[in-house]
Amino acid sequence: MALAACAGPDQPVDQPDTATLPPEAAPTATQPTSEPLTICLGQEPNTLFPYGRLNDAARMVLQAVYDGPIDELDYQYMPAVLEELPAFENGGVRVEPVVVQAGDRVVSEDGSPIALGSSAVIRPSGCAGGDCVLVYENGEVVMDQLVVTFRLKAGLTWSDGTPLTAGDSVYAHRINANPINAASQFHIQRTVSYQALDELTIVWTGLPGFVSADYLENFWLPVPEHAWSELDPFGLGETSLSALTPMGWGAYVIENWEAGQEISLRSNPNYFRASEGLPLHDELIFRFVGQDGPENLARLQSGECDLLGPDTGLESIADELIGLGEAGEIQTAFAQSDQWWHLDFGIQHIDYTDGYNQGLGDRPNYFEDVRVRQAFAQCINRQALLEQFAWGQGSVMDSYLPPNHPLSTDQTPSYTYDSQAAGIVLETVGWIIGEDGVRVSQGVAGVLDGTRFEIGYLAADTVQDQTMVNMIAADLQACGIQVTVETQPAETLFANGPTGPIFGRQFDLAQFAWPLQSQPACYLYLSEAIPGDDLDEHSFGWGGWNATGWQNLEFDLACKTARNSLPGDVSYVDDHQNAQSIFAENLPVIPLFADVAIVAGRADLCGLDFDDTAGAIWNVESLGFGEYCP
Repeated sequence: MALAACAGPDQPVDQPDTATLPPEAAPTATQPTSEPLTICLGQEPNTLFPYGRLNDAARMVLQAVYDGPIDELDYQYMPAVLEELPAFENGGVRVEPVVVQAGDRVVSEDGSPIALGSSAVIRPSGCAGGDCVLVYENGEVVMDQLVVTFRLKAGLTWSDGTPLTAGDSVYAHRINANPINAASQFHIQRTVSYQALDELTIVWTGLPGFVSADYLENFWLPVPEHAWSELDPFGLGETSLSALTPMGWGAYVIENWEAGQEISLRSNPNYFRASEGLPLHDELIFRFVGQDGPENLARLQSGECDLLGPDTGLESIADELIGLGEAGEIQTAFAQSDQWWHLDFGIQHIDYTDGYNQGLGDRPNYFEDVRVRQAFAQCINRQALLEQFAWGQGSVMDSYLPPNHPLSTDQTPSYTYDSQAAGIVLETVGWIIGEDGVRVSQGVAGVLDGTRFEIGYLAADTVQDQTMVNMIAADLQACGIQVTVETQPAETLFANGPTGPIFGRQFDLAQFAWPLQSQPACYLYLSEAIPGDDLDEHSFGWGGWNATGWQNLEFDLACKTARNSLPGDVSYVDDHQNAQSIFAENLPVIPLFADVAIVAGRADLCGLDFDDTAGAIWNVESLGFGEYCP
């Protein structure tokens, strides 16, 4: 799971022109009996050290080296090398009351690891919502502590035949805990202990107060202690054995890395699914081809590539790929990408910090009335955006979750494109069409009569952003809203407040994307996450991320309750869906759509299952073509 949590820079580490697996570490292999399967990538891995900062290409290559250890398919977890997923029902997950006192390490109400001290805000045992938190003064307090037991499947081995044990995962935990290694320390900082009970069983114990639905991410991807223990622990990220040719237990073994060209792998004779006839090919090649879509399509058609990965520039030729796919000349597959687009309202503008007075020059309070925000959602043809930027794949979003997420609900309010209905709502609020077609206020609460509905619209200066802005601005102008578009470089647009226009809360409308996460991201819109300079009101200072300034105590309580419930709790699903419903009704942002990624393969490719959460080659062992298919 740690593999999936790492992020990475774009540049490869220094490496020799050719990196070959040392003979003493190589398993005995038979001569290849099939043509190689060639997967083409748009970039080269920056490292293959699993506890480095991996880029997307590195993650794809390592999917061939490791299998799992836990797969996430369509937002649902599945065990790969575990006997079963830990859960309340099988005793693998427990919440235990534990006594804490001043000086003990705990996790505070806002999720930060702290030493318990006076004035710390914590959740006592049994407290899930925001209405039961405790301001610590002194003495002993009982808090909840999460304990998770993981058990490996019996008989797993590394590619050299050495048994894979719980100790290898504990060793990986120690590597991750070394601050010199670049992988995230988030789970390290919230862990009390990570212990092997026997050869197959590991128990993770979290800090009191850290009760997270992501508890499966507290399993550390095993690394081969028997092969790495003699290496310099401070140099693992730069050592060939761990950074260029790491040993795994998956379908393939890295054989050669030719810098700037390709990585070649051979099938693992000790793969635990070998008896099923997997992998389908004896050789696998990851070839680095850049991101020129037309050139890469030519490579696919010539046979140089059997599968083009999602980073190979195919977006620029999506329509052509769809046509070729419909003609049966190639295969195309689509999946949701890792970000979702939204249009944010500047509800609490920075002008209002010392109170709101339009007569003294404060920006008109355009968006305080939720009916205005709802009308804007009806003004915008979001389906047209989906057709333009996601080729009609997926669905318009009604909340911070895509409709196919298992915690999404169709009971949330939705706003279909209907500019006429939107106009009626705006008229009801008091925004009347003026002589020049721009709406003016007439009896709008908190807005001076005669105020024109003239607003700014911020976005990044990319081609996609600008095209999207123009489409949305045209829709809004058809609803009588005068829009002035301003695009800026990302580094300026997304700078922290008070200078940054978005996170300094100096905007009317702002368009950008957040990462699309497996766990519902209601925290994005918590009141405490509003950026500002008064730490008594803004817990994260100018590092806050709720740029809208929207505050809703009912939503805060619902979100925190949901985030502190666990899968298996009676109210887990209801808690999350309640938070979504409050969000969708109040609409601090207009959810637009999730980005879509494309892959393309040869016509006779089998096993292609491009998953929204697992990616294109999560089942690389089952990928093949022609006569090698089952």
